[in-house]
Amino acid sequence: MASPAEPAWTLHVRGKGGKLRAIPLPSRCLPILRAYRLARGLPAEPAPLESVPLVHSEKRDALGHSGLYDEVKAVLQAAEAKVPAGDAATRALIHAASTHWLRHGYPYRSPAIRSNACSPAVTAAP
Repeated sequence: MASPAEPAWTLHVRGKGGKLRAIPLPSRCLPILRAYRLARGLPAEPAPLESVPLVHSEKRDALGHSGLYDEVKAVLQAAEAKVPAGDAATRALIHAASTHWLRHGYPYRSPAIRSNACSPAVTAAP
């Protein structure tokens, strides 16, 4: 993850076919990411060229597929619990969400990914 002098972060990921991608993170994500980093024993701001994965294990290694799935489901369950009981539609939507849904739903709405010449057909391929 890169942290330039301005208050914007860029997430560097290895995507489909091993291609490196740079994804700018919305500024509204930064307070949450800073709090997460502090809770994990890291400084709030990443060092230049830091290689610690954004979501990592206790040993600061990258999470495997099942570990990442468990983390995403825990966040979704916490979000679902905060939705008012009378808002059944939102609760159902969050309950139905999955890592697969997030992976294939976000790129269609993300100008950052589309601007990397990644067509929806390639992004959506399994």
